[in-house]
Amino acid sequence: YLPSISFIYVGDSDAVAPMDIAKYLARNVIPPKVLTGKYLKNVGHFLMLEKPQEWSQIVSDFILNVASVANKVEQATT
Repeated sequence: YLPSISFIYVGDSDAVAPMDIAKYLARNVIPPKVLTGKYLKNVGHFLMLEKPQEWSQIVSDFILNVASVANKVEQATT
């Protein structure tokens, strides 16, 4: 069993999906125990194009962390 997880990743200068939307989701929709959130400074809506190295590092770190947790859960249940 692996609980669902959510990752909110936004740019602080995003005019399409402002940080207020991410804050609303974090406060009212997504339970804190399954939420991870990050933001990049001086970045708009296209994080992966505007700061590709930073974007890919943060996404990679998140995926590796999820994989590590999944592996530990699997080992504990077998």
